[in-house]
Amino acid sequence: MRRRAALLLFLLLLPGGAQAHALDAYLQAALIAPGPARIEVSLRLVPGVAALPALLPVLDPDGDDILSPAEQRRSAAQLLSDVTLTADAKRLTPHLLSAVFPTVAAMRGGMGEIQIKFEAALPAGGAVRTLAFENRHQRAIAAYLVNSLTPADPGLRFLSQRRSPDQSFYEVRYGVSGGGTAPSHLAAFPAMFQLGLHHIAAGTDHLLFLLTLLLPAPLLARGGSWRGAAPIRASLGRMALVVTAFTAGHSLTLAAAALGLVPAGGAVIEALIAGGFGLIHGLAFAATLDRLALAGFNLGIEAMQLAVVAAVLPSLLLLRHTRAYGAFRIGGALAAAVAALGWLAQRTLSLPNPMEAILETAVPHAPWLALVMFLASLAAWLYRAVAQRAI
Repeated sequence: MRRRAALLLFLLLLPGGAQAHALDAYLQAALIAPGPARIEVSLRLVPGVAALPALLPVLDPDGDDILSPAEQRRSAAQLLSDVTLTADAKRLTPHLLSAVFPTVAAMRGGMGEIQIKFEAALPAGGAVRTLAFENRHQRAIAAYLVNSLTPADPGLRFLSQRRSPDQSFYEVRYGVSGGGTAPSHLAAFPAMFQLGLHHIAAGTDHLLFLLTLLLPAPLLARGGSWRGAAPIRASLGRMALVVTAFTAGHSLTLAAAALGLVPAGGAVIEALIAGGFGLIHGLAFAATLDRLALAGFNLGIEAMQLAVVAAVLPSLLLLRHTRAYGAFRIGGALAAAVAALGWLAQRTLSLPNPMEAILETAVPHAPWLALVMFLASLAAWLYRAVAQRAI
């Protein structure tokens, strides 16, 4: 009953409600129910009237306007082959539980709805599981939606979720404890440390904000303007201060929100994050963490931030002596401003943010980008050294 209520609410939240079907799209709403030993997925597929001509040759290849049992089985099998499920990066094999198809007449009238339910067994795993779901069914006409049900097992607790912009890809991470009881803070510490690492590594807004704060750290400021490169000790001290201050602000708001002292999450919080306020960032994430091991999470954040600083520090220290650093600093600040405006428009007005897609594409290649940045910085520093000797 609880699952049916959640599914009904999910469908009612679609534009126009469950009865106002999309005209020119093949709406595919997926609900995922993760468990300790298996995952269950329910799909509600609604072909729009204008999209139906492209879909009917697949559903009804003989064109007799009757979906025979054989045609239904073939369509369900095709759907399963277009879906990918992984657990901790291991491919799962889905098994069909049920398939309900409407009549062709109902679909022509805009009221037909295909209902597919399948499950997959989960291999043995650790205290933290990562499930990924990808839907490639009828991409040309599809409009995807995906969500997870709150775990019925009290021993499961969601840690994080992420989706692709078109919601064809979805990933959920959750903690698993034995005995049907919620994980203790001590047991959750390693998982939360790992989550803190992942939060920085996968958080493009967080990474960009941190890097933007680091840009002026190697410079001296006097009289309202930059006056050349700061000494190495001063540069290192400022970078350490920036990282620690950001983590401290994140930790304070995270703890306050987890304890219920301030509200967590919401559109306003997301908008302020896009504006670049580190203190506000902890409020949004606290809505997911609740009262888990905050110390482990914050130590994970600090560790990954130090790794990021270590990756860019040599480049910043080399560049700070060159003329190229001015252009690099201004260009980086402008890119961050454009990205922040894009996130602001996305989170307040639901507008697309092209910068997010660019950044998410770049993040997996961050080590190589850091290496290229270092080599370019070293080349600029060597060129400056050679030019000074020639004078």
